[in-house]
Amino acid sequence: MHTDRHFLLSDLLPGDLVDGIGDRHLHVPAWAFQPDGWSFAFQRGLRRLRLDGAKVWEVGMGTGLNILLLNRWFPRAWLRGSDYNPACAALVRENLEPNDYIKILDGAWDLVTNTTESCVLD
Repeated sequence: MHTDRHFLLSDLLPGDLVDGIGDRHLHVPAWAFQPDGWSFAFQRGLRRLRLDGAKVWEVGMGTGLNILLLNRWFPRAWLRGSDYNPACAALVRENLEPNDYIKILDGAWDLVTNTTESCVLD
């Protein structure tokens, strides 16, 4: 059974993912996804992408760890996040440092479409 935990990201993440993270903490409640080996493999793949200036929407943002990392690695990427579990929006806001490039969306989303070249969430 999982319990609520607060991780220092430099202790949680493998060494190759820690660059530029600093002394950030991540709150991971018992009900939230616990980062694991698959998470780290996925994050390594994200880091290889060239996303600075890109528009990225993470569906199923959980604790916000991926959004936090993307914001550190690609500070000019426009990041959006949503989750089926409404408690995740508050959790992500707790875990992230707000800035103009990050927007956390409240509520459930049934269908998302993009009818133009620009992001419909701007």
